[in-house]
Amino acid sequence: MSSALRRLPVVAAPAYIEAIRRLTSPFTARLVSEPDNRFNRAAVAVFVGDEKVGYLPPELSYRYFSAAADAPVRECPGRTAPVSALEDTGVAIVLDLSACPPPDVE
Repeated sequence: MSSALRRLPVVAAPAYIEAIRRLTSPFTARLVSEPDNRFNRAAVAVFVGDEKVGYLPPELSYRYFSAAADAPVRECPGRTAPVSALEDTGVAIVLDLSACPPPDVE
């Protein structure tokens, strides 16, 4: 499994910064297909508990979209990124997708 899947940044996280600030790290994230997303037809939202905290990057979401729609719960471990990462790159959350590889990797 590539190290990129072990430390995958969640995109659009700054839009959900208030929910992210309430997270206790580490946490378990849920991957949920979002077929009605107007920006990405294969969007996969990242939820922690009942709160959306971002999305899988578009270049990877298509690999998870069907699996997330078919599986009642697709979970993976995550953690908050250091404050310096948020300030420098906008990354607020990192997921470890090696625990739930996309179907074509399993």
